[in-house]
Amino acid sequence: MGTITLPNNPGTIQNTQVTDAAKVMENFAAIVAEVNGNIEPVNIKALAVETAKIAALAVTAAKLATDAVETLKIKDANVTTAKIANLNVTAGKLAADAVETVKIKNLNVTTGKIAADAIDGTKIGDDVLDSEHYVAGSIDTEHIANAQITAGKLATDAVETVKIKNLNVTAGKLAADAVETAKIKDNNVTLAKLALTAFIETLLDDTDAATARTTLGSVGLTGNETIAGNKTFSGQIIDTNGNEVVAMQMETKGNAAGASLAPNTEVDVDVTGFSWNPTAILVCRINYGVSATALYGVSQFGGGASGSSFTTEAPVDTITIINVTCGTAKVTVRLRNNHPTVTYYYDNIIVTAVRAP
Repeated sequence: MGTITLPNNPGTIQNTQVTDAAKVMENFAAIVAEVNGNIEPVNIKALAVETAKIAALAVTAAKLATDAVETLKIKDANVTTAKIANLNVTAGKLAADAVETVKIKNLNVTTGKIAADAIDGTKIGDDVLDSEHYVAGSIDTEHIANAQITAGKLATDAVETVKIKNLNVTAGKLAADAVETAKIKDNNVTLAKLALTAFIETLLDDTDAATARTTLGSVGLTGNETIAGNKTFSGQIIDTNGNEVVAMQMETKGNAAGASLAPNTEVDVDVTGFSWNPTAILVCRINYGVSATALYGVSQFGGGASGSSFTTEAPVDTITIINVTCGTAKVTVRLRNNHPTVTYYYDNIIVTAVRAP
């Protein structure tokens, strides 16, 4: 503050000693009027302006020097949003764990804000990850749970031979009619693979075939064998000269009971029951004797055409077969007792006849 010059006129403070109180007050008022608005910073003693000397709301922004307001000068909870300039809350201003979920605006946690390996299982909701979120070729074996590769997950033609474990294509994996001839290794269809009865397996086995044919009364394809019983053939049978062997039917029948035959007499005996009309005789045989209970001889015809006459092997003085004639589902056998005085008995007339085509 500069020098105060007191006016030298009535009513002002004189450069003299003032002893009258009224005069003092009068002079003080004049001083205040003179000083008011004229005190400059240099006139104020350092640190002389105390808090009580400052009027309320008198410290404006212009009164504050740069960097004058320190932390301890700010009352707690009084730095409001409006006091903070845009983009001035930097990382250094945030305390650890200060930014809670409600402080983050939706859709503002971008990829760059997420630390590597920070998204663990607890951060991913159920059924959230779609195909587009997987990097191609990133799902390796350890990330696939057991028994999770179902049929629907396999592309057509995806399972190659090397992917199938040995001995794991079981019967249940094969479709009906899936195994074709080309898939079967030569010489690997064994008897055990064929749905055959035990006896049919025996027929096909070289070691047991002869025994089985004997049981069946069947004829082998090689060697010499005696044919017994009725045999039925289909198709052509060719002999060693290349000629067709004509197929035929054959049956053997016998009479139910015998009878007696007087000396020097003949009788026709019908052997019936054939399934068809015979055309030729393979063999005809009878038993004969002096009584119905004492049959001791055999008369046999070795075969011939129907209606032919012939001499049998029997002695001429006993019963002989002299004629065999084919009929409707029967064969008629003519017998003769050649003995001049003895009556003979016959029984068990057995005829094997054939029918040619």
